[in-house]
Amino acid sequence: MKLTKLEHSGIILEKNMQKLVFDPVEFVDELPELDNVVAIVITHKHGDHFQPENVMAILDRNPEARLFVPSDAASELPHTEIVRKGDRIKVGDFELEIFGKDHAEIIDGEIPCANIGVVVDGSVVNPGDSFDLPDDVLRPRVLLVPEVAPWCKLAESMNYIERAQPEVVLPVHNAILSEMGGAIYNNWLGNAAEKAGSKFAPLKVGETIEIL
Repeated sequence: MKLTKLEHSGIILEKNMQKLVFDPVEFVDELPELDNVVAIVITHKHGDHFQPENVMAILDRNPEARLFVPSDAASELPHTEIVRKGDRIKVGDFELEIFGKDHAEIIDGEIPCANIGVVVDGSVVNPGDSFDLPDDVLRPRVLLVPEVAPWCKLAESMNYIERAQPEVVLPVHNAILSEMGGAIYNNWLGNAAEKAGSKFAPLKVGETIEIL
């Protein structure tokens, strides 16, 4: 399986010529054509994760693709499928397990919106905008770690790595970082990954890694 980073928190997972797309936002010219997409997953309805025009462009090229969303994003586009914590879904050659339910708080005591986390093939953990972890996945192969946001502190991202003890740490939610800021944040997260015995894999937009 291959993982390609899109802008911000967007990723593409590819296996057996099939693609699973998460939170597609602004694309760049270097990205591969998004054909053979079997599903799109939107972790939550905020605009830095969910741009309906981009989703529709993918669906136009892949009319058989399924679109999975949390409950409060279902009205934004046609033909959505609502998913919730505990759901297990087989789509193409991918197996998805849904966990979590709330976006992390920006203001204390206020939940901004629903948020779903997803485990893919029991090995890739994407929490969306949260620091939730699935109950039954220990030391995941790859953990997507939110890096910077109004709702997160760097210390929380580092603690998340320590809790999960993944094999590979992939920083996401980082489009607003400058080059200098990215280097500083990656240095801290890289130290946390090293302490946890994890490989740190900061990808630029369009870069790909192989997941065994």
